[in-house]
Amino acid sequence: MKLHLKLGLSLFDGVLVGSLAGLASAAFLYALAFAASTFSGNSDLLYALPMAGAFTIFLYSQFGKLAAQGNHLVIDEINSPKKDIPIVMAPLIFLTTVLTHLFGGSAGREGTAVQMGASLAEAIAKRLSVDPARRRRLLIAGMGAGFGTAIGAPLAGALFGMEVLRIGKIKPIALLESLAAAASGYLIIHLTDAPHTIYPQVEFYFNPSLTFYIPLLAIVCALLARTFIASVHLLETKLPRLISSNYARVVIVSILLILLFKLEGSGQYNGLGLDIIVSAFDHNLHWSTPLLKIFFTVLTISIGFKGGEFTPLAFIGATAASVLALYLPVSTSLFVALGFASVFAAASKTPLACAIMAAELFGLQTLAPAIVCCYLATWLSGPKGIYRFQI
Repeated sequence: MKLHLKLGLSLFDGVLVGSLAGLASAAFLYALAFAASTFSGNSDLLYALPMAGAFTIFLYSQFGKLAAQGNHLVIDEINSPKKDIPIVMAPLIFLTTVLTHLFGGSAGREGTAVQMGASLAEAIAKRLSVDPARRRRLLIAGMGAGFGTAIGAPLAGALFGMEVLRIGKIKPIALLESLAAAASGYLIIHLTDAPHTIYPQVEFYFNPSLTFYIPLLAIVCALLARTFIASVHLLETKLPRLISSNYARVVIVSILLILLFKLEGSGQYNGLGLDIIVSAFDHNLHWSTPLLKIFFTVLTISIGFKGGEFTPLAFIGATAASVLALYLPVSTSLFVALGFASVFAAASKTPLACAIMAAELFGLQTLAPAIVCCYLATWLSGPKGIYRFQI
């Protein structure tokens, strides 16, 4: 195929899948905002968490057994094509993530948008009867557009879709398509005025002492990422051995979650916790805050609730950095921004995308320290990540 035709097709595919991913993410962000505000106004909805969990298990068992693998399926299918990504993945993950947040579960949202983008990309690939290489680019672009539109960082999204697959290997034609998808998706988000959190712009002034303190933060972020990954793996492995029935497991652990949420009492670990992340930029938080978020999130997602890991990991990184900044002569806001990006970078093995995300969300001046912190945290966290089929 001639180069100009290949470039034209890539741009067309990128704009198409990005626009659809943007529309899906906009609808999802509005639905999620409704769910969060509804729960905030009526926290007794938490008592229905076991029913929401059982309904989630029912939906996937009846309509989407393959789709239940989520982002693991998407990554595996792109790297080693074997079967189709079911179109039912998009509506299922949309609905079940909203249910998780409506009834007070601790989970994220960006993983949902990634799955929706990939599912829509698969539908396009089928409709257009594309060849395997073009399908692969569509799936990568759909993943990236979903991630970028959900977090509000389109360039990071374009890079995420490729970096998460091969941990650093980026092809120019795929980058072009992903950039087109990210730009189109972000435009849709802007035109629909979808709800996004506005984070503060962070000031950065170089100080030689940061050459010690940023690596120290990277070590903390790596340890938190490893703790999260190991905890999820442990519960996903051990809980089914203790309680073999999926329905019994989600109901029993949901009841435990209700008791623990009520015992903790603050409500700050339900849902996304975006207000806590924002407050971390101005206030040094208690050391238990990131650890409790790990605990509640791991319990929630390990029993089958949907939503993803990005926002909880950003919460964990931001609040841990806020705690650390209390004991060091550093800018709290800078450390929070770096922690926000670096824990997820370490957990997902996407340091470049996360460093770019920090620059998009907190200001270009954070790019250099974010690169250092994200790459160090990723390296120190070891080879295992939250996604099973990364190469």
